[in-house]
Amino acid sequence: MMEEETAEIAALKKTYANLRAQMYGEASTECNPLEPGDGYSIPDNTPALRELHRQLGLMPKRRDEEGRLYLPSKSKKDESTKRTLTDILGHSPDEADAFVLMRCARKHPQRKKAVSKIW
Repeated sequence: MMEEETAEIAALKKTYANLRAQMYGEASTECNPLEPGDGYSIPDNTPALRELHRQLGLMPKRRDEEGRLYLPSKSKKDESTKRTLTDILGHSPDEADAFVLMRCARKHPQRKKAVSKIW
């Protein structure tokens, strides 16, 4: 592994609690019209896109004790699990997950979990 990749991975681990948080965090920044760069917006001219807007808008951005971005669990893992994404949205965040996965695959086509061992 190259030294640059190792430094990038270390920085990502300090910023995001896990890969899911990274995908949502990067997508949120990229879609924010107030952020500099080549950002973009998502149209909302169909029911499916309006649902995507709703899910992304309700996605909570939380920080752990180390200051890393994390998302609540999608569903209850045990009795200690507090409010889940399914509770917040009323159902599983399928559209939002599909969007951030597609966006991540396009932004990081070279990323392979087995190779980078990031998470």
